[in-house]
Amino acid sequence: MESRPEYVCIWLGLSKIGVATALINSNLRQTPLVHSIRVANSRAIIFDSELANELLMVRDDVRDLPLYQYTSGSIDKTLHPDVIDLLPALTSSPSGPLFEDLSESSYRDNVLYIFTSGTTGMPKAAVITHLRYVHSSVVFFNLTRLIDSVHHFLKTSFLNM
Repeated sequence: MESRPEYVCIWLGLSKIGVATALINSNLRQTPLVHSIRVANSRAIIFDSELANELLMVRDDVRDLPLYQYTSGSIDKTLHPDVIDLLPALTSSPSGPLFEDLSESSYRDNVLYIFTSGTTGMPKAAVITHLRYVHSSVVFFNLTRLIDSVHHFLKTSFLNM
């Protein structure tokens, strides 16, 4: 998916049920795209309308994986009969708490695979565990608080001179 709020909501929601999400560069095409999907051991592909044509060009290489398209419009089922529209599935899902016991999960479990350009010419994944994600979030939160404090200090100090 392209960068949008739903992108983050989807992978955070998936992580809540124990799914590790592969974040694949939206500029990848053909062989590097298929390579990234395969290396991540993907069990499904979620994509948005903007990337539909690129993904459907490699459909034969990922035929065994279900395709979920996030779109605010409608999917042309004559062109893409096997694509599942994700939005109705999301809106019809219950919004209450999960009832499954997810106590098997751990902070050491993978939450994200972020694909970057590799030295071999093929993308490779940076593995992010739950612990690393939480740690990075805390650092980012505190860093932004520090920056706000410094900004406020500088603003008030120089205005009072």
